[in-house]
Amino acid sequence: MTKNITMIYQPRFNRHQMMLVVIVVVLLGIVTVLLAKGAGPLAAFEPETGSLSGGANTQSVTGASGGGVIKFAASATPTPSPTAGSCATTISNVPDGPDPFGGCWPGPSNTGPNAPESSMSTYTGSCTVSAANTIIDSKIVNCSPLVVGTGASGLMIKNSYLKGGVIQNSGSASFTIQDSQIDNAVQRPACSGPTSCAAGLYACGDPNNGTVECGVGYENFTILRTEITHTNRSAYCGNTCTIQDSYMHGTNLWPDQTNLAHASGVRSEQYLTLRHNALGCDYNGPFPNDELGCSADLTGYPDFAPIKNATIDQNLFLANPGNGFCVYGGGTAGKPYSNDPTNATYIVFTNNIFQRGTTGKCGYYGAVTDYISGRTGNVWTNNKYDNGATVSPN
Repeated sequence: MTKNITMIYQPRFNRHQMMLVVIVVVLLGIVTVLLAKGAGPLAAFEPETGSLSGGANTQSVTGASGGGVIKFAASATPTPSPTAGSCATTISNVPDGPDPFGGCWPGPSNTGPNAPESSMSTYTGSCTVSAANTIIDSKIVNCSPLVVGTGASGLMIKNSYLKGGVIQNSGSASFTIQDSQIDNAVQRPACSGPTSCAAGLYACGDPNNGTVECGVGYENFTILRTEITHTNRSAYCGNTCTIQDSYMHGTNLWPDQTNLAHASGVRSEQYLTLRHNALGCDYNGPFPNDELGCSADLTGYPDFAPIKNATIDQNLFLANPGNGFCVYGGGTAGKPYSNDPTNATYIVFTNNIFQRGTTGKCGYYGAVTDYISGRTGNVWTNNKYDNGATVSPN
């Protein structure tokens, strides 16, 4: 029987070639060891030892290449809202429910601290913050209000429970409140008539009772992912403010005949950015006089300055038949600055959702008033009711 034999050609190496192979193998072994230990001259070319930008920094980790890893700093842009599939409720266009942008509206499940109040210690610092770059982190703050004093630029309040408002009394100071809860309720006696009400905790904000410093105000502040309740005004932006991914509601005004509080969710004057919030002024009576009550979720009256330069984007305006309207657009007549040529200018409303509520138009009379479309810089685009119908700036 004949066998088929396949011949394999095997080249021969001379002595010099064999020495070269040995040297290459040895060098490869050395390089492998150096890379495994993150040492030697190659370590100088690793990314964690180079020039870092964007707020990145190195962290020491034993065994990591180069002895460390890169930790990227958090973006200045607040954390996006959760995806729609993770919303706490499946009902669209309500707090905690799916928004039209692929996420969830702010609500009790995705705003506020990340730990229960019982797990936190009490803030023991002064109720007037004077030092720059002060940080209040994971505290219960029993100040009503916490005052941001001169020199307190850069104050950071985060992951905390605040039992009162935060008020800035110096135009040069700045502060940020994030991932926190502000409950601005104050103790009231029983109503004196004609309305009947029990003594208890009601919303801060009646000037006749000396509680005018309520909510958050007035300049150079940022509010992120925060819930604000029990105040006649959640935030007052006099100048240069950002409010984003926050939930403002719970306007339980004290229904006494002496209470003259005019309530709103947010009051705007100049350079406000209001983006992706759920805003409500939800007091709905009783009304013992002609003054007490909610004006709107968002107001802008030219009482103390021209109303201008506001960006109002992707917000949910909560319906309340106790409101006249859900939005005042800055062009209210008969005010001290109504005729200022810059009043009611550069006010941009885009992509907002207005709940229809029981009236079918957000407020008692309508969704928006005193917005002047023809003024310089004004934009009104893609603002809708929660059923998809267009909201016109009447």
